[in-house]
Amino acid sequence: MRSAPSTPRSNSRPALLKAAAALLADGHVPTIGAVATLAGVTKGAVQHHFANREALISAVGTDLLIRFNELTTQGERPRSPQVAARLYVDASLDLDDPPSSRALLVACATEPTVAEMWKRWLDEQRLPGTERDMEMRLLVARLAADGLWLSDALGMYGIDGEMREAVRTELHRIIGS
Repeated sequence: MRSAPSTPRSNSRPALLKAAAALLADGHVPTIGAVATLAGVTKGAVQHHFANREALISAVGTDLLIRFNELTTQGERPRSPQVAARLYVDASLDLDDPPSSRALLVACATEPTVAEMWKRWLDEQRLPGTERDMEMRLLVARLAADGLWLSDALGMYGIDGEMREAVRTELHRIIGS
């Protein structure tokens, strides 16, 4: 006989976020019940942490943004636009796996607050005082990294590790020193 799902624990929030992200990545709606089932907890345990599905999806987006922010800042705000662009490219290529990319894409598409949160974060990352040509190169590199991230999220192109590193090298070349 299967044991009853567990009750809320202090460490269950990360497991709930992981379960919700996995459902999003697989194209499923992360309902409270579906998350509870996947995480092996009761619906009450999910509701202990998240009032509703929207709050859960928003928390998944926030969690992924925090991880992405850690990769792009490495503990401090980059001092130059080139360093910021290089860190952004690397974070886009290193966000741990396509399921995270897919989960973020679906969270942005289904929950407007998640998309707005990411837009605000991007706006905050802009560094003033760059020359127009440099801005364009940096923008092209960031857009290319976004394109690779989207390709991963949608399972397009099948870019392997060697090609991925070649793309990283080319984007670093475009960014310059």
